Amino acid sequence: MRRLKSFTLVELLVVITIIGIISGLVVVSFNSSRVKARDNKRISDANLIASALSQYYTTNLRMYPLGTSGGTTAYSIIQINSGSASIPFNNSLSNYLNPVPYDPSDSTTYGYYYVYRNDGKKAAIVVKQLEAGTSKCNIPQAAATATATASATATATNQLPDAVSKFILVKGSACYYVAL
Repeated sequence: MRRLKSFTLVELLVVITIIGIISGLVVVSFNSSRVKARDNKRISDANLIASALSQYYTTNLRMYPLGTSGGTTAYSIIQINSGSASIPFNNSLSNYLNPVPYDPSDSTTYGYYYVYRNDGKKAAIVVKQLEAGTSKCNIPQAAATATATASATATATNQLPDAVSKFILVKGSACYYVAL
């Protein structure tokens, strides 16, 4: 009688275990690549929005878009694409950037913010947080904290870094910004 050659149960379990380990490593590696890609998109979007704002500034009597407030030298913050609050901002940029980009992860932890002086003379785009940590952050945390403390006690401020620092105080963190 001829005996058929086949795999034993132990051999099959070893192969299945090896395949499981390899697929687990691939998933972990793929996830870190996705995090880096989303961070790169956030930085790219911030620069893209800043470019559109510069075009708006040039063609609109050297004024950045304003929200509902205006006239003083205080600063305001609008979350970009956060529902009805950002509609005036989106409408202002529709000729220069359509659609206005939004954060790639539908999470409230991350996001883009438009910080502007209420007289329209200064503005910045702020990325609230990056996922991959602080390696790409262009706001040194120690400097931001010191500036935030100083600007919180000042009676009036007209400088954009102070506004970004106030943003850090109000929103809890900021990781990347483009001053205009």
